[in-house]
Amino acid sequence: MQINPISFTQNYISSTWVKNAKTNKNEQMDFVEFEDCPQDKVLLEQTVSRWEKLSPLTYGTEIYEGYRNAVDENDFDKHFYGLTDNNGTIQVLAEINTGDREICFYDPELSNKKPFEILFLSANPKSTANKEKREYKGLGSAMVKELVTLAGKKKKDYIALDDANYSFWHKMPYFKSVKDSPKRILKSEDYQKCTKELDLMI
Repeated sequence: MQINPISFTQNYISSTWVKNAKTNKNEQMDFVEFEDCPQDKVLLEQTVSRWEKLSPLTYGTEIYEGYRNAVDENDFDKHFYGLTDNNGTIQVLAEINTGDREICFYDPELSNKKPFEILFLSANPKSTANKEKREYKGLGSAMVKELVTLAGKKKKDYIALDDANYSFWHKMPYFKSVKDSPKRILKSEDYQKCTKELDLMI
């Protein structure tokens, strides 16, 4: 399903592939940006409510609250992206900051550079459950690949995040920890190498 780019709702950016855990076949999903509109607000609210009932450990609520705050405050540095399946169901959400740094660390090479910060990343709990029940494989890797590609297109100098899920981010290629802290960075010169390796993981 491709979103009409002139519709007054989520903005289609690109498509990616993930593996259906039940059929073991690849399925196409849309990488989209959510807009300031009633349709997207309702869709996000319903999605995170459903996720919370499945697992209180997702970051869906934080992402939705970030979306509402950004809309209320006209914060154009915050962006909200997702992967949606052929039914229009959101399978992954991410909150991105491209303004003043919120994830701070000491690196003289990057102090005055343009950041692309992954504040939160959350997948549908149905696909983070035990292997017998999950719906999709590789959702997180597919989302990271699209975000890295987008950061490159936007000419951002580096991607930064606070690693709250070591087992996941430790597997993401070229994301390096900052002096043994939970923070990780990916520099722009490694974007293409990262996406090529992620293609092999999906």
